[in-house]
Amino acid sequence: MEYMFIHPVIGLMPMLLAQLEDSADSVASAGTSAITLLFYAIAYVFFSFCTWKIFQKCGTENAWFAWIPVLSLYALFKTVGDEKAVLWTVLSIIPCVGIVSAVMSIVAWVKVFQKLDKSPWLLLLCLTGIGTFFVFGYVAFA
Repeated sequence: MEYMFIHPVIGLMPMLLAQLEDSADSVASAGTSAITLLFYAIAYVFFSFCTWKIFQKCGTENAWFAWIPVLSLYALFKTVGDEKAVLWTVLSIIPCVGIVSAVMSIVAWVKVFQKLDKSPWLLLLCLTGIGTFFVFGYVAFA
């Protein structure tokens, strides 16, 4: 075990490699993980693009904030003219207190929909998984 002192990772390599299995289950699991990751990447790009278009329609100064997760929430609050945009954005990061920010973001989305002359009741479709794609696509491109 004298190589343990050279680099900790090198010392752990025999133990790490002994844990590997070369079975069909691990290959299937890796494939499923890759497909799931691809789906989430496509969904992120779609929702960021739609949010960016919605912010542009509302005349938001920095509409490109839609592409950055935390700044997207900040831009949402700025779009509706909320004076506490920084506060709600910071609160969204804090674990149990973030629920207040989540409620405020729903209120902000209702205001955005009203600003674009869309029915805020469309937001109820966002409670379903696939409905969110249709709602954001409709509001962004209609």
